[in-house]
Amino acid sequence: MRNKHDFEQPTALAVWTSRVAVFSACILVAGLVLHRLFAMPTPIMLNLVGFSFAGAVMTLLLGFVASIFIWRKGGDGVARIVLGAGIALSILAWPASAVPTMMSLPRINDVTTHPEQPPPFVEVARTRPEGANTTTYPGEAFAQVQKVAYPDLMPLVIRRSASETFEVAVQAIHRLEMSIVREVPPGKIEQQPGYIEAIDKTLLLGFEDDVVVRVYGTGRAARIDVRSA
Repeated sequence: MRNKHDFEQPTALAVWTSRVAVFSACILVAGLVLHRLFAMPTPIMLNLVGFSFAGAVMTLLLGFVASIFIWRKGGDGVARIVLGAGIALSILAWPASAVPTMMSLPRINDVTTHPEQPPPFVEVARTRPEGANTTTYPGEAFAQVQKVAYPDLMPLVIRRSASETFEVAVQAIHRLEMSIVREVPPGKIEQQPGYIEAIDKTLLLGFEDDVVVRVYGTGRAARIDVRSA
């Protein structure tokens, strides 16, 4: 017969359930903080996040096995199992909540108002870190998907000179709190375009989206094309 002392210590499976859960949470928080505040490369951060999700799944499996063990043979550790399961479910709730949005959006990461002649990335292409997505426009495959998903995404024509329109575009980018990395005003020759390249960083996770704006036209009207990748 077991005495009271046998039940004072939680079972090994229960202990590891809480340990793996806490470790997974620490990995997740560390990856997000280092990426947002200390410029950790995005691929490394995504690997840490994936590792954290895998740890959360392992936590739930360990907790399930530990629960069966305690139910059949007795033992302590229910509190650790509940703690571990709560942490694991909290970790997995984040990607689970994003699934409906992901399923409703097209699987493209490069959109433009001019798929036939998308504004090119120049400075951004030179500064993108190793392992980042290519700056080359994917072509017709993306253009067709974009046309169906965002039929209202079209060039903007303004009844102002190209130089005035360019200044307005620069001010708009500053108001959106993007970081401009290249700014080339339109040339004096008509139809010689001006370019603005900027980087937009998401608030919480610090993901970077590259944006290029092309402005060209005459002294009476100008057209603005935008690309975001």
